[in-house]
Amino acid sequence: FIGRGVGSLAIGGVGIAFPVQILILAVSLMVGIGSASVISRMMGRGDHDRAARAVGNALVMIFLLASILAAAGIALMEPLLRALGSTEELRDYAREYLSVILPGAPFLATAIASNHLVRSEGRAKTAMVIMLIGAGLNIILDPIFIFGLDLGVSGAALATITAQFTSFLFAMSFYFSGKSALPIRLRHLRLQWDLIPEVTAVGLAAFVRQFGQSLLIIMVNNSLRTFGDELAISAFGVINKLLIFALMPLVGIAQGFQPIAGYNYGARNMSRVREAG
Repeated sequence: FIGRGVGSLAIGGVGIAFPVQILILAVSLMVGIGSASVISRMMGRGDHDRAARAVGNALVMIFLLASILAAAGIALMEPLLRALGSTEELRDYAREYLSVILPGAPFLATAIASNHLVRSEGRAKTAMVIMLIGAGLNIILDPIFIFGLDLGVSGAALATITAQFTSFLFAMSFYFSGKSALPIRLRHLRLQWDLIPEVTAVGLAAFVRQFGQSLLIIMVNNSLRTFGDELAISAFGVINKLLIFALMPLVGIAQGFQPIAGYNYGARNMSRVREAG
């Protein structure tokens, strides 16, 4: 949509901003996967109160971390764009995109993390709906904002944030309406200092993997800026998005395995854990 509605340079601008989105994803996965492990194990042990505390801790933790990232990105926008490998021709597009994405980062990150939290209690269909709302609504809104309202790159970013905010609202309604096996109360919505080290330790591997990908893209973009041109950066942005599809089946298998393994590990049913593996 961006390529057709704005142009190839706009694709490059979004490609420049992509590592920031991956960093937000990395923090979301760290909190989401780390908390999901705690939740599954606690549910396996029958400790639903600690599992509910882990959900509340995760929601507060990811919202705060994403807010800090967003505030830092907005405050340091210009040096950030230079570090990301932006050229003069791409900088305006990248700035325009990030200026919308960053304020919505807390909702984007919480929606992503919520997907893991919901799946950890065995509600795979609900977790899938959370993701489909974000992806499906984004696809619908992109042409409306880019072509219909002529908002360009800002329209693409606004479509993403609007879609993810809708996913965020759906996830919150799931927890606060009593549909979840772990209904959240206000007392759960605070940082649980005894859970944070465990969540971080389990989720750190996912963070490092995604953060490494973000660094790699930044390095390639800077190399292309030096030895190539804006069109090369745009082409890399397109190819990099396509490569994600190759990894999706592997990610899906791992995410499906986690709640089964965590629940049975918590229940001390090790034969079931080995069987699932």
